[in-house]
Amino acid sequence: MASMWYQLAKWMGLSEDSYREQYVGFKEALGLPPAWFAHNKIVGDFGQLPIDVKRRSGEGAVNDLKHDGYRLLREQPNAMQAPSVFKEQLCSHAIMYGNGRAAIIRDGDRIVELIPMMPDRTRTVIFEGQKYHLTKPNKEDSKNLFDEFETNQDGYLIFADSDVIHVSGFAYNGIEGIGLLQIAQCTFSTGVQSQRFLENQLRKGFRGKLFLEAPPGSFRNESAAREFIESFNKQESGAENAGKAGLLREGVKANAVNMSNNDAQFVELQKFSRADIGMLFGLEGMPGDGESVSYNSLEQKNLAYLQALNKWLVKMEEQCDIKLRNATEKKSGGKVYFKFNRGALLQTDLQATASAMSTFITARIMNPNECRAKLDLNPYEGGDEFINPAISEPTGEQSPGEIEDDPADTEEDTQENSGESQDGSAINRLAVEETIRSLIQREANNAANAAKKPNFVAWINKNYAKWEPKLAEKIEAIGLDRDLARTHCEESVAILVQIASETEPEKLEETVKNAVKTWQNRAFSFQGVDK
Repeated sequence: MASMWYQLAKWMGLSEDSYREQYVGFKEALGLPPAWFAHNKIVGDFGQLPIDVKRRSGEGAVNDLKHDGYRLLREQPNAMQAPSVFKEQLCSHAIMYGNGRAAIIRDGDRIVELIPMMPDRTRTVIFEGQKYHLTKPNKEDSKNLFDEFETNQDGYLIFADSDVIHVSGFAYNGIEGIGLLQIAQCTFSTGVQSQRFLENQLRKGFRGKLFLEAPPGSFRNESAAREFIESFNKQESGAENAGKAGLLREGVKANAVNMSNNDAQFVELQKFSRADIGMLFGLEGMPGDGESVSYNSLEQKNLAYLQALNKWLVKMEEQCDIKLRNATEKKSGGKVYFKFNRGALLQTDLQATASAMSTFITARIMNPNECRAKLDLNPYEGGDEFINPAISEPTGEQSPGEIEDDPADTEEDTQENSGESQDGSAINRLAVEETIRSLIQREANNAANAAKKPNFVAWINKNYAKWEPKLAEKIEAIGLDRDLARTHCEESVAILVQIASETEPEKLEETVKNAVKTWQNRAFSFQGVDK
């Protein structure tokens, strides 16, 4: 049996000399700055994103902290690696070699370790209808995670596919993925050769090739000719000799064959190499591409990058679902599943984060304590309730852009003012004026706060649809005609819409604040007094 595996491995090209003569190797390819950037961007994000084991609970899901997969992928996958290092290695192997593999080491029903398998020593094959992974650990390594495992007589370890996490790139045959080191040799070679060209120019002091023309009859002795040229090269070549004067004797002439960087199209070659490498990794743009970037185009590039990264995240999630769940969990209809926390990658500034969390709380998507947990803050009593502060009883300061009742407008005051009206007594002008001024001041504050946010015109329509009936109830309660609220709100809408249409966005907040400063004086129009 062992001999059969050995012959199969040789037929697949898995020998000690495999990959040894590869034209552009792994480290050489990553020596290209665009490749290093693109590789580290994807691999780094793949490594830093936490992967959770979710267990459905009611309509949602909670993290299963006791699952073997959670312990391995969130705490320590093996004796030598942290989870981020393990995931980075797996993703790097998948991108560059086409296959990222990790052996699943079991102890009975428990999974105790996940050990990465080096791609240049591993093959995936189909034998008698079953998928297997063959790897040959290198005993010359300073430390190998497979040291404790005994290989067969030919030095191979053989794992069934059910015992290997296999994250593959595009697989033409559906078995083994194709990596960039296989399909992008020309692109990597172009970049490496351009770097070598620049290095050679620097080393030579940017001198072209020289042909020395000696007079006829000179240097008939080959050893004398070789001695002269060696001495000349020693004295004149190299960057340290650039700019120094040289001496030619005995009628020897120097003929230079120069090729400028422009003639070599060196800069353009580097640009093409950077763009090609970016496309190979699936990136929309690379640093230094020279293109103008607007906010919208940058946002679209970020979304495109997330799609490129998501391809690898999904592959890892699928493999974990297939290989790290037991038979019962697989039959549970998706009750247990693995999921990357993609939200950990979406980092924003504090203001944007606070705005988003405020929206989530208002829309009852998250409760305050859940938002506080995202900020590593302690929960508070009552923060687990899903309430909308905009329509709940106010407990503190007014929320910007929302209509809230004035704490001063108590039911007792309303009944008292209403009683005066019903009794036919004269309206206390001062009390009515102060009540209306308070209402209008709250309206003005709402407008000023809303001007700080986008879509101000949409806010105007939405706000006054709620504010007009509320204002009408208030002024009717103090004995005035509720139609005054409609007239007042129509005037307010007209003023604000005109400001929004005539003011530049960056000056909108200041203009609105100045416009509403004197709105309290409009209280007199409710009583038919010009002020």
